[in-house]
Amino acid sequence: MHALRNVMLGGILAAGSWLASGSDVLAATSCPAGQYLSQGSCVPCRPGTYCTGGTAGPTPCPAGRYQHESGKASCDKCAEGRYVAGTGSTFCPPCPPGRYQDDTGQTSCKSCPPGRVTQGTGSTSCLKCPPGRFQSGSDHTHCPQCPPGRYSDHAAATFCMHCPEGKATSGSGSSSCHKCTPGYYAPNTGMEHCRPCPPGTYQDDSGEDSCKKCPAGKFSTGGGDTACTECPEGRFAANEGQNLCGACPAGTYGEKTGLKTAQCTGPCPTGSQCPAGSAAPVACAAGTYAPNTGAAVCAACAPGHFATGSGQSECRPCPVKTFAPSAGQAICRRCPAGTYTAGTGQAQCLACPEKRATLQSGPDVRFWLAQCESIDPEGDKDKGPRR
Repeated sequence: MHALRNVMLGGILAAGSWLASGSDVLAATSCPAGQYLSQGSCVPCRPGTYCTGGTAGPTPCPAGRYQHESGKASCDKCAEGRYVAGTGSTFCPPCPPGRYQDDTGQTSCKSCPPGRVTQGTGSTSCLKCPPGRFQSGSDHTHCPQCPPGRYSDHAAATFCMHCPEGKATSGSGSSSCHKCTPGYYAPNTGMEHCRPCPPGTYQDDSGEDSCKKCPAGKFSTGGGDTACTECPEGRFAANEGQNLCGACPAGTYGEKTGLKTAQCTGPCPTGSQCPAGSAAPVACAAGTYAPNTGAAVCAACAPGHFATGSGQSECRPCPVKTFAPSAGQAICRRCPAGTYTAGTGQAQCLACPEKRATLQSGPDVRFWLAQCESIDPEGDKDKGPRR
């Protein structure tokens, strides 16, 4: 019996793993990989540690490695997108947002370079910010939009550029700036909107940083004009940059468009009147006249005078036997029977003296006797007027 036990013990000892005690119970002296010796027994390594076997105790997993199972002889490397900074870890946490790891067995995550971000956790690489967005700060979790008036035209931009003069953006997140359309302009860099050309100016090109002044003889009312309008007839613009045209002065007229001086076409001719803003002379009405050029209004013929027809430059005196009792008469009236005029240009007729009267010489005669005829039964033939 002792011989058999010695043979068994000899075999175990030869293996270098077991040692006999003073009795028939055997005690462990060396353990296989994944286990360690504890109070004479081989115990599996705990998660977060590894055992190389023999008499060595458990070793914590080093930084960058982990072990989530027991009884392991080695630790696993953290996968890409994960890390572990301490020892004895049972798992590798994912890289937080804004950081990444593109290698295994790492103790930390890398920060995304400027212009790049990550989406979520556990990233193995960073994404480029698309055009219209940028990233320049420490928060690499998102790409802010370029603000109005700025743009980025390439990926992974670290800042947004100002729109140049003559261009603008149409809101946030622009990847380019658009040219101001005709009638609009952008005088500064970084403008969100193009401005309409103000009154008195225009712009017929695109992408401009200023507007052009309207030339003399033209005007614009503003609101993004692409061209100036010629002053209408009866109006003028003597200077450039006008937002309205002035009326031709009273006594002048403007028969053409685009007039550039206050003289307009010229003075009103005789026999006509030209109120302010006249496009053409207006002939004086019957009963009125304009003896000189440059009249703003026609004057009324004085009592005892008349102007038949329009466009008269003078008034004529009423002939004998007729009168014009008030101003502005187109014709003279015939003196009624029993009256006469002492001459031409009379405003009223006078009554014939006693026993004298004015007579018609016949039914077809269309004039009145210049003198009062005697109606004395004695037959006074004196035809001169008696006073």
